[in-house]
Amino acid sequence: MQAAAELTADGLGVSWFPPANDGGATITGYTVTLTDRDGQEQWDTTVAPDGAGEQEHVFEGVPAPPVGGPGWSVAVVAVNEHGSSSAAAAGTIGVGRTDPPGGLDVVAAYAGHVALDVVWRDPGTDPDEYRLRVFDLDAAGNAEVALSWDVSDEPVVVAETELAGLVAVEDRTVAGGADPVVETVGGLLPDSTHLVAVTAVAPPDADSDVLVARAETLQAPVARRVDVDAAGDGLGVAESVALLGETGWVAVTAGDEDTPQLFLHDLGSGYTVLVAGQDSALGGAFSQVAASADGSLLAFRAHDTDLGDGGAVHVVPVPADPGDLDIADAVSLVDRDGDGVAVPGASPPRVSGDGARVAFAG
Repeated sequence: MQAAAELTADGLGVSWFPPANDGGATITGYTVTLTDRDGQEQWDTTVAPDGAGEQEHVFEGVPAPPVGGPGWSVAVVAVNEHGSSSAAAAGTIGVGRTDPPGGLDVVAAYAGHVALDVVWRDPGTDPDEYRLRVFDLDAAGNAEVALSWDVSDEPVVVAETELAGLVAVEDRTVAGGADPVVETVGGLLPDSTHLVAVTAVAPPDADSDVLVARAETLQAPVARRVDVDAAGDGLGVAESVALLGETGWVAVTAGDEDTPQLFLHDLGSGYTVLVAGQDSALGGAFSQVAASADGSLLAFRAHDTDLGDGGAVHVVPVPADPGDLDIADAVSLVDRDGDGVAVPGASPPRVSGDGARVAFAG
């Protein structure tokens, strides 16, 4: 006697054919047992014979197999007056199901646009592809979909069918092989609630398990005034400004019209640091600030007295916390005659994106 089982929309369906040899006595029934992954009996029922052909029974309301386990196992035993036959095992339901990715982490980012950095781990099955989707839960249509699970704190595993009705703003296939996998999803609306879903098969079928997490996108930065008044006379003239990559800091040369000084300003907190003032060993005025795209290097011109002397280019590395920048680490780029004085120039310096090269005239 052989048995087969299949998960359907109605539950778990089991089918089998009567044994070829009934031992000389009519079969009076079949005992069908459904056991979970831990070996604990969950459902046990007796089914009356239905003719000599294929027999069927549906366990209604059976959930999808647990993630990471072999699923449900099914056994069918024929019963007659002589006793019970050996069990016809239907095997396990759910073997071959792909576990969802693990360790899903979503971080709001701003890199010229509102974005989410999505990170997840290989589930241990080395998938060829993943499917990554992002849903804007505040968008029309999605806002009306009632979710039956809560993702306010930690990522949760849901069935693919539980995403029905949601419209994705991003749906992409991501190649496997990396662990962890890192993807950036940009072009999102600011200050919105998003649902991020990752599955280890692309495209997933109805039985696929999906790992989902909730994320709030950042409010897009807005233009703001940075007030610096080096001389305390109520004047704060900005001479030049440079954004320090994605650190949230800007470098500003500002102050009196003839002797601007060098400041760093944190756009998030509003905190301003005076990096080099009129008593700096590099000079009494600063201008033409520039920075690498990754925010690792800052270049500027330092002048002896005022902007009229042309100034000389200096560079200084930017630490992980730009507020800790030390102007004593600055290096003069040009000293043709070896007297420790850099040659002045007129054009602003230009810094490569990675901070490895600086171009200037002098």
